[in-house]
Amino acid sequence: PDGGIPYTSTFNTVKFYYKCDIPAGDSLYVLVMRFSSGVMTEMLVLPAATGQVNSWTQGTVSLAANTQDELFIGFVMGDPINENYCAPGAWARIDNVQLYNGANAQTALPDYSFENWQSVSVESPDDWFTYNEMLAGMGLENVNKTADANSGMYAAEMATVQEPVYGDTIPAM
Repeated sequence: PDGGIPYTSTFNTVKFYYKCDIPAGDSLYVLVMRFSSGVMTEMLVLPAATGQVNSWTQGTVSLAANTQDELFIGFVMGDPINENYCAPGAWARIDNVQLYNGANAQTALPDYSFENWQSVSVESPDDWFTYNEMLAGMGLENVNKTADANSGMYAAEMATVQEPVYGDTIPAM
């Protein structure tokens, strides 16, 4: 990402609740990216949880209390930066993500408890792979249904699209 949510509170701890089944050697990570004036000033991928945890448990990750005007924060199964991915079947549940500076809770993150969800609808041909599901979050599709068919009612129309933030060209598949 080239930015995050507006966030100026100083924090040095990420607290969250989790359940997980992550094999030994694999981990759930917290991903923190701080931005100042549109420039990334810090990117951290910090181990947050591993093992088999069947009841809600508080996780705590400590980091330096640096400043930012935008914050990108999330969780990732495995460390994508170093290509250390979790084994298939590993899972984690996350809830109540809060930021602290020492013992003091800071400005709450939007939807920190995952109560609000949006539906993303995408159409793809049955039994065929497309990038449509991955592109839906950007409002893009590159394989569409067309009524201009040789036989039957529909055909697949493939189109190269351009990713709106970085301008990357994404071919249809």
